[in-house]
Amino acid sequence: MSTVAIGAGSRWLPTDKAKAKRATRAFAVAHADVLIVGALMAVGLALRLAVSRGLWLDEATSVGQAKMGFTQMIAYMRATDVHPP
Repeated sequence: MSTVAIGAGSRWLPTDKAKAKRATRAFAVAHADVLIVGALMAVGLALRLAVSRGLWLDEATSVGQAKMGFTQMIAYMRATDVHPP
């Protein structure tokens, strides 16, 4: 039966070296997972911010129509818009 000692911060630490080594390895693996997920999130954020966010065709059409005068917009939509909202 192994003994335990009270460590700093009221933690129970194993005195057996093998158990301490396993605990350290498990701690490192858990933190490696956190680092991997954090790195993937950083790469995803960088890609999201680096890619230009241009307008799609339907959005560009709506912006163009919004810049027209009312009567010009109605005439343009009557002549060209085959799928009105």
